[in-house]
Amino acid sequence: MSINEELERKFEELCETHFLFLERDFGFRPAEVKRDIRVTRLTCKNGTTGVQVIFERDGVLILLSRLSQGKIPSYPLNIGTFTRIRSHYLDTLLHVRSPEDFDRLRQFGYDVHQVIPFCARALSIHGGDVLVGDFSIFRTLDNLVRHRAKELKR
Repeated sequence: MSINEELERKFEELCETHFLFLERDFGFRPAEVKRDIRVTRLTCKNGTTGVQVIFERDGVLILLSRLSQGKIPSYPLNIGTFTRIRSHYLDTLLHVRSPEDFDRLRQFGYDVHQVIPFCARALSIHGGDVLVGDFSIFRTLDNLVRHRAKELKR
């Protein structure tokens, strides 16, 4: 087994253990796993919300999405003033709701053994409203993402 295969296996095991609360507490269906050459993606959904735990060469990302006809919408490549944003990354949510956890997450780097349990805990504490379909925080996150995109274009 290659180092990458071993890391992917460990990633999946950690996700199954630490994100089990999605099924138990929020009515999510069991995770679907998709792999390609560069990415392993675990996707969980309930009636309103999708959670993707994404393992890339550069680290782990958690994407929270408002489902559209039961599907996770594509994340927009170009974000402008009127771009419809239906998904946000957990780190953006943490930036707004818990700057301390946002800073702590950045200290872990690419260590899946630390990132996965931390993100699961942070999501359960700071994202419960999103997990039950209350996306009101997305307005604040939309504005933050739009502001960042505008700054990058300068």
